[in-house]
Amino acid sequence: MWLQVPILLAVGLARGFTPAHTVSEVASIAVLALLGYHAQGRGMKAIMVSIGLLTTEAILVHFTGGLIEAHFAFFVMLPLIALYQDLRAFFVALGFVVVHHSVMTILVPTSVFNHPAALAKPVLWAGIHAAFVLALVAVMMAFWRFAEQTQVELARAAEDVARSAADVERVGAELTRAADTQSLTIEMIGESLGDVQRRMEHSKAMQADPELAASLSQIVEAVGLIGGLSEQHARNTDLAAQATDLTAQATRLGSLVTPVGAR
Repeated sequence: MWLQVPILLAVGLARGFTPAHTVSEVASIAVLALLGYHAQGRGMKAIMVSIGLLTTEAILVHFTGGLIEAHFAFFVMLPLIALYQDLRAFFVALGFVVVHHSVMTILVPTSVFNHPAALAKPVLWAGIHAAFVLALVAVMMAFWRFAEQTQVELARAAEDVARSAADVERVGAELTRAADTQSLTIEMIGESLGDVQRRMEHSKAMQADPELAASLSQIVEAVGLIGGLSEQHARNTDLAAQATDLTAQATRLGSLVTPVGAR
């Protein structure tokens, strides 16, 4: 809005308006900009800024003597104001356009229109402009509704992602506990093998020792068991790491979505 102040000053002076007249009209924009800056609450800020933006376009139409091309600015500002997604600000903006075109058309038609057909029947042409504005409003409201539905769906998806992340986190924790348990089992088997090894080293008649022979059989079985547990431990560790990564990704995805009404 502040950027339009020097532009309007230049247009007003170039169109032959006195400096005092030009400054007095453009000053209203500065006042509205300050009110918008100091307003309390997002809704009131949106209303003040919306009025300020449309006031700049009304002054532009006035300075150009109702030039039709100057009216195009209204079709830019209304969608811009709709980005606030604030119904009060939007309807205030719509009311501003209606009042401006209707009242100024009746009081000073030459400040709103500049071609003979509109000057001959200003009310008719004000109605034509109003019809196009209402069509634009209908399109914006339809898009607004679509955007809100999309936000609701994204919010629901974020909730599903959060629940899935919690499930994945739980599975990852279980896999980690299982991996730790298997690691402990492998350590116990290793200690048993160490005991057998020590007995073998102190035995003078290994073949005559039936307990040692049985232990040797256990060694073979234990080695096979260790190999299987080691592979399973590695798989569980990898799964636990993957589960942790998936949880982090799910959390990041959920943080990207802001549910409607949380803004």
